Amino acid sequence: MTEFFNKENMRQDVIKLKMLIDKDEAKKLNSSKEDMKKIDKGIKEKKKQIQNLKMQIDLLEVEEAVAAAPVGCSNLFCGGQSQSSIHPEWNLYKYLVNPEGRVIKAWSTKVTIDEIFSDVKRAVEEAGKDNTTKFQIKEEVFSEERNRSSDEVLLNAQEDSKIPKPMIVNESVKDEL
Repeated sequence: MTEFFNKENMRQDVIKLKMLIDKDEAKKLNSSKEDMKKIDKGIKEKKKQIQNLKMQIDLLEVEEAVAAAPVGCSNLFCGGQSQSSIHPEWNLYKYLVNPEGRVIKAWSTKVTIDEIFSDVKRAVEEAGKDNTTKFQIKEEVFSEERNRSSDEVLLNAQEDSKIPKPMIVNESVKDEL
């Protein structure tokens, strides 16, 4: 066992290995630091691609289980959903909103950013043409949703869907319970 880790034996093994490798291969082994950086960068990119792929697979598995419900969703999401002709199956839909706060276009979760980039670019260019346009969402767009309490949002959503309404209890009945 000790001769296995002997420096002399290791040195001889390295010499034998070098003799087996042709000159081109030896040059690859003695590559510069820049080449090593390129290799490291390539490895990092591959790792990132694998992680993204794993994440997409995980999202596909979760996609069927998570449903978009108007109950408890943000005002921005509810407003986008109400203005769009596309009704999301779950709440990772993409909405393109103009400077006035109106939904111009909507896409499902399966549409990639690359696929919608040209539409977004065109909308930004059109919005940039008018120098007087202020890039703020106007107050009236979502004011109705903002002013409602979460209980009102829940009750309205239950009226529109098949969710059973909660029992409303009078103050006098509460004492008896």
